[in-house]
Formats: sequence, structure tokens, C-alpha cells
Amino acid sequence: MNLVIVESPNKCSKIGSYLGSDFKVVASVGHVRDLPRKGLGIDIANDFAMEYSFIPDAKVSDRTFDGGEKRIEKIKAFLNKADKIYLATDPDREGEAISWHLKECLGLEDGQFERIEFNEISEKAIKEAINNGRGLDYQLVYAQEARRALDRLVGYLVSPIASDLMGQPSSAGRVQSPAVLIVVLREIEIQKFKVTNHFGVNLSFDKEPKKWISQWVTTDFVTEDQPYVLDSSLAEEVAKTKKVKVLNCTEKTEYSNAPSPFSTALLLQAASVALGFSPQQTTKAAQALFEQGAITYIRTDGLNIADESVEEIFAYANEHQFSLPEKPNKFKEKDGAQNAHEAIRPVHIIDKDLGKSPEQKALYQLIWERTISSQLAKAEYKAVTLELLSEDGKYKFHAKSRELIKKGWMIFGKDCLNEDENEPSGVVPVLEVGSVVDIESGEVIAKQTKPPKRYTEASLIKKLESCGIGRPSTYSSIMANILNKGFLEVEKKVLKPTKLGNDLIGSLLKAKFSFLDLHYSKEMELQLDKIASGETSYNSVVSALYTQLAQELSTASKLTAINAIHCPKCKSQLKKFKNTKTNQFFWICSSEDCKHSMDDDKGKPVEKVIHSCPKCKTGRLNKFQNSQTKEFFWICNDQECKHSMDDKKGQPVEKIKYPCPKCSTPLFRSKKEGKDPIWFCPNRETDCKVFLPEVNKKPLLEVYSCPQCASDLRRINGANGYFWGCTNYKNGCSATYPDQKGKPKFEVKK
Repeated sequence: MNLVIVESPNKCSKIGSYLGSDFKVVASVGHVRDLPRKGLGIDIANDFAMEYSFIPDAKVSDRTFDGGEKRIEKIKAFLNKADKIYLATDPDREGEAISWHLKECLGLEDGQFERIEFNEISEKAIKEAINNGRGLDYQLVYAQEARRALDRLVGYLVSPIASDLMGQPSSAGRVQSPAVLIVVLREIEIQKFKVTNHFGVNLSFDKEPKKWISQWVTTDFVTEDQPYVLDSSLAEEVAKTKKVKVLNCTEKTEYSNAPSPFSTALLLQAASVALGFSPQQTTKAAQALFEQGAITYIRTDGLNIADESVEEIFAYANEHQFSLPEKPNKFKEKDGAQNAHEAIRPVHIIDKDLGKSPEQKALYQLIWERTISSQLAKAEYKAVTLELLSEDGKYKFHAKSRELIKKGWMIFGKDCLNEDENEPSGVVPVLEVGSVVDIESGEVIAKQTKPPKRYTEASLIKKLESCGIGRPSTYSSIMANILNKGFLEVEKKVLKPTKLGNDLIGSLLKAKFSFLDLHYSKEMELQLDKIASGETSYNSVVSALYTQLAQELSTASKLTAINAIHCPKCKSQLKKFKNTKTNQFFWICSSEDCKHSMDDDKGKPVEKVIHSCPKCKTGRLNKFQNSQTKEFFWICNDQECKHSMDDKKGQPVEKIKYPCPKCSTPLFRSKKEGKDPIWFCPNRETDCKVFLPEVNKKPLLEVYSCPQCASDLRRINGANGYFWGCTNYKNGCSATYPDQKGKPKFEVKK
């Protein structure tokens, strides 16, 4: 038996079907080890050695997912039976590092396994990979470790300083903070922008075959200091022009080159513009398509596809009579591209409709059309340009139109990422130079200068890519981090910094941290690339960053907080914290001698309101949040009292007690994530076992009997809504009834 270890369990079945019964395909389910959740996890004194630990078990709702150690033990069970071991993690630095972790945790020596990689999940690609195994590429592993170390050093060491400067808990990131900075700087530009009202003129002509328009050329009436026409009377005078003379007329064929196939960044942008998908939605759908064997590997900055795939496209295009170029289109890769993989493309171009969900199908169609378009002929336009002069020789006008005459690659429509905005001119006719043309009408166009556009998720990713910040595997997680942590918010599809985001950037700029500089971030990415290529080492890159960071941290620790709020008792700085039990904020004085505590009201500290326990009169009520129901409640801090109360708009109120219909014990309410709340009797002495559904946040105390067998009916939330079913179903009673406002509707049987 041959053992193949992949990352995702979703790949196992498909890869196994290609390899046959001699192979067993198992999954590591991603990383099995990482830096510890608590502590730095990097031994600075020992050449920045990484201190790894197994990823712990994860509990989501009522399910527990195995941690790294358990997953390794499951894989070990197959080792003794394996004649050959193949590490088939993803074909990038992250995948190489996962293979190295698997080797270490499974106790394998170099030579006891083969590292294989494939860019697509197809029979040919999988079998080629099996036949072309290699050893681990340790330079790629070191590059991944360096990225992880740099991120941990910045995050772990800078976040406490940033939190002190902000006066509240926050987190800084080597890549996420520059991304927030870009949005904050754009917002500052927008706020400082002053609108200038200015004027232009359009002349309309009614000449066969269609109407067309020319625009006033204002060059002779503006200066470098004032590039706009502010005089409305001048514009009105120009609009009165009745005839123009043709100074020049050019007619030529213009071409539009086919767009490249999708890199990761381009796919994230295109899916946002064309489909309205977030980067996370796109990544999830694309990963599923890759695992289904529909598309090639999704983390790439490559812009070209394999020659074999180009041949497939040419054959398909010929069959469907699409226009083709004389030779295949090649695309210039951006500077710093790793070029490890092809652009994202369908595995088989003849498969036009793949994907299991509507999102996957839509994304596959977008990739399929873009891949075919990338190898089609140029689109051809008939372009006509006119230079015109008013009859009195004072004013110049310009008109241009482009008329599509051969679609070429545009057979599937325009490039959704092309943001060119041309003023509409209609179809400009070819006119004889020197001829005079009558004007149908002139119109003064009131214009306003526009502030810079706010970034969308798509355009921010484009900006990050152009700045060299991040890599294909990180764009989606960068966006998720800065949104989930509350540094940015999405408002009408554009990104705006929150107060938290502005304060974070303000504190980091005040401390003058180098990692916030966009050029510095790009240089770090290039250094990581050099580690991968063997041009530099892990230790030299990480130690250089740490040395500089340590100096900056020393300086930053002496700074005073921005917008500091002072304690009303001792005048020291108040710091804001979040109660993880109640998810509410509170403030505590930073002075060890004071430690005065205050509540939070809309981001500002207010004196605590103390609620005394109405039962014992001596205890104080403390507020908590139920982790299951997410509802707040109050409990007396007196250990002998422990009186419990409900919460109503932040105030404690006595609980409404609902007695058990069988034993009169007060019922308890329970709610699990994703499930409806239930009320149950906690009486264990009589083994009451009463469970009641909830209607309008109250237990449904009325008991309804089944008309057919007299057993109790239970209210059930089914796929099509609530209904009532007999609890005696195990003994054959299948009676069900529709639900009507929390009651069974007996006259209508379901």
C-alpha cells in the first residue's frame, strides 16, 4: 500500500479514484503545528528558533474537531502498512512547510518519503506527480517560517505598545496595519478635499447616421495654478457657437488586447466587481472548485497558462468559430511575481458548467470565459477623431468615437476590471478638412471636481498587490482580519476606517514604526522571496527586523497616549478593556495604587452603577452573558446568596418563573448555537425529564395530546417551518399537524 497525505479531506476521494486500490489517500486537515497561542513562541537568544506546539482541539457549537496531535496519530496508523509515503500538500511555501511539519511529527527521515505537488486535480496531473517525486525544498520552508516569525514578532511585541498609546486593547500586524493605513490615508484625502465648481461646453451635431457631440478644449483658458474654467459667462459665450471648421480628421483602426487569465488578486477583484462576492466568498468557492478538479491551483501570481492548455483553447475556439491571433498570447508578469504556478484556469476547457453551488457555478463561468478570452484575437475598433475650431477662431473643440467592428476577445463582453471612463460622443462622422459644420445646439456643462474614490475590497487588494504587500495566499485573510477586528467597515460596498482603525494608525504613526511604511513592507516581501531562492537566510532577515523593531519599541514605550482619558480619582490614564464574559467594555485606571473601575457608555468612561441584591441586601449584582443564548443576566456576588436576575435594557429585573407542569420546579432555559431554545425541568430527584419548546421567549406550558393515540405532541422546527408531531412515533404513530401561532391545528392534518 502506498500512502498519500494531502491537506484537505475533500481531495481524498477524487485523488484516490485516480490512483486506484494500491494507494490510500489521507488528509492532515491543514497545519498540524503552529506557534503557541500564548507567549511569543520564538527563542530570540537561540537564533530566533521557532517553538512549535500541536494545534489544539477546536470546539464549534456542539462539535469538537481534532487538533494536530490527534490527526497525526490517525495518520501514523497507516505508516507501518505503507510501502511508499508521498507528502502531497499544496504547491506553495505554506504547503511545503506543512509537509515539513508532517515529516517531523511522523518521525520521517529525508529519503523515507517523497514530496509531490500538482497544480490541478486531474488523473494526468496526479500520476505525473507520483512519477516525479522529490525531496523537501527547505528554502521554501525557511521562507514560510520567516513570514510567520516576522508576523509574530510585530504582532506580539507592538500590540501592547499600540494598546497603551490608544488606551484600549488592540492589535498591530506587519501586513494588516499597512493595509489599514492605506484606507486611513485615503479617508484623510477625502476629508481634506475641496470641491471646485467649474464649467465645460458640449456642442451637439445632427448629422447622419447618428447624433454626435464635441467637447470644448479649455487649454487656452486655464493655467497650471487654476486648471479649470470658473467663469460661467465665458462658458455661455462658447455655447453660443453656431458653426465650426474642421481643422483635422483622422480615421484609423484601434485595437484592444485580450486580458490575461486570472491571478489570485485579479480573481478576487473580478469576482467582487462582476459577482458581488467578498474575498472570503471567492476564496471559499475557488478552493471548492480546485478540490473538485474543476480549476487549477488558486494561489498564484502567474498570468500565463501552460502550452498544452493553450492548444486546448485554440481547438475549442476553432470549433466554435471564435477569432484567434496568429500565435498564442503571452502576458508580462508583474515585478516580484513568484511565477511558481500557472494562472487560474479550468482543468478542461470543454467543461463549460461546473460547480456544486450557485456561487461555485458563477465563479467557474467567470474563470472559464476569462481563460478563453485571454487567447482570442484583439478587438478592433474604427476610431474617428475630429479637431474643430469655432468660426471666429476663438474656441477649439474635440470629438472622438470608437466603434467596435470586430469583437475578437470581447465575444464574452467587456473586461469587468477595465475602469476606463470615456465621455459619450456618439458616432463621430468622417468629415473633410476645411469643411464647415452647423451646430444643432450648445450646452454649458456644470462640473464638479471629485474627491478620490474610497477603496472597495477589490480595489484595496489591487492596491496591496501594486505596493507589493502580501502574497496570493494572504490577500483574503488580510481583508478578513482588518474587517473582523473592527479597523475598517463596509458601507455601501466601500471601505471606511472606524474610530478604532484611525486610533490604531495614529498610535503607530506617532511611534514611527518602520513596518508601517509601504516601501518597507514591499522590501520585506522581497526578502522573503530571497530566502525562498536561497539568496539570503532566515536568521539574517528575522534578526534585522527584530533589531530595528527593538529600537523602535524602546522609543515608543516613552510616548504619551493619544487622546488620553484621565482617571477622575488620581488623574492617571484610564485604559479600556473588554469583558469576555459579557462582551461589554469597561475602563480601569492604569495606576497600580488606584485601579479605579468605570463602565463604558458609547466609548466614554462613566461611573459604575452599583446594583445591590434585593434578596440578601448585602451582596452586589454582577452582570454576565450566557454563552449559549447570548442573553445577559445578573448574579449576586455573595457566595451564600447567588440570587439570579434577568436583564432588561441593562437593568436587573426579577426572573419570571415558569413552574414545571409536572412537579412545579422552576424551569430552566437552554439554547445551543443553531438550534431553537428549549425549557427543561432541572429536578433530578424525581427524574422529571420535562422538555418544552419556546414560543415568544416563553415555555409552551400547554400540553396537547395526539387525537390518534393520546400521547403528547411536540412542536418541531422542520425544513418548511414549525409543525407538531406525536412523541409516540417510535411505536408507529406518525400523526403530524400544522402549527398555528404555537398551537397544533387539529382540523387540518399535515
